[in-house]
Amino acid sequence: IGLGANYAINNGLPLTPVGSHIETAYTHITVAESVDTRNGRRVRVLITNPDSAQSLMYTDKPNELVSDYTKFYDLAFHYKPDTKRVLMLGGGGYCVPRYLLATRPDVSIDVVELDPGVTETAKKYFHLQDNPNMRIFHEDARTFLNRAAHDGFGQYDAIFMDTFSSWIVIPFQMTTVETAAH
Repeated sequence: IGLGANYAINNGLPLTPVGSHIETAYTHITVAESVDTRNGRRVRVLITNPDSAQSLMYTDKPNELVSDYTKFYDLAFHYKPDTKRVLMLGGGGYCVPRYLLATRPDVSIDVVELDPGVTETAKKYFHLQDNPNMRIFHEDARTFLNRAAHDGFGQYDAIFMDTFSSWIVIPFQMTTVETAAH
């Protein structure tokens, strides 16, 4: 798959459907699988945009990160080794939260995912399980940040943003100065 499903989608490589298409209040989800051409491993793909993938997961090791950009989140622990509380804006297939829970059991993570249907898809197809170290909030990330700042919700050691609706589109409300100020 090269960098994942995007290569398959853009180059006409086969994606095998897994389950049915899922309609949520916010999007249309397709779950499919293909083969990573770099290593021959099967990759499960969460697709909400016709020309790109939102989440990628190796089917043989669900907690291993596939997408190169997700591996950079570990830099937070390099620069702040005592990181214990993480906020993840955007859940998708919950690849990063699953990875963190599997590799850093002393870390707690709050995940803000707008669409409960995406979370249900992650539970059904991406090995997302309840974990006492993870809380999920189904609301707009900007609304969450405003509420957390107003209510003194606490501080996070690291905040990861993955609210993309495609490889190049970030929801406009997440790109404002006000969002960064919280």
